[in-house]
Amino acid sequence: MAPTATVAFISVILAVDDLPRARAFYDAVLDWPVRIEAPVFVELGPPEGTGIGLYLRSGFALNPGATVLPSPSKRVSSTEIYLHLADPAAAVTRAQAAGGRLLSPLSLRAWGETVAYVADPDGNVVALALAQD
Repeated sequence: MAPTATVAFISVILAVDDLPRARAFYDAVLDWPVRIEAPVFVELGPPEGTGIGLYLRSGFALNPGATVLPSPSKRVSSTEIYLHLADPAAAVTRAQAAGGRLLSPLSLRAWGETVAYVADPDGNVVALALAQD
């Protein structure tokens, strides 16, 4: 039997050109509380469940967590799948064993979250992040 991962919640990340404008739009459309807020990133969503992250496109290219490999922004146009997991390090190992390509190693990002970026065999970007309690 294959190992299973516990998912706390899933976020969809959207790269945006104007973070305040995008936040105002999603605030109006969804009326979700802010879960994370940083100069280049805002995540909106209920305490548990699906959320939407808005990531300033220019900040995406300057991702300070990508110290070993280039930023994933060079490989993604506007979206990625973001999974909050109990054990992201194990998920990175499983993803690589399944043919995934490590884009950015598991490390602490500027907004205070530990995350790694992996490309699936089709090139889709998957962010594997530590679930917040």
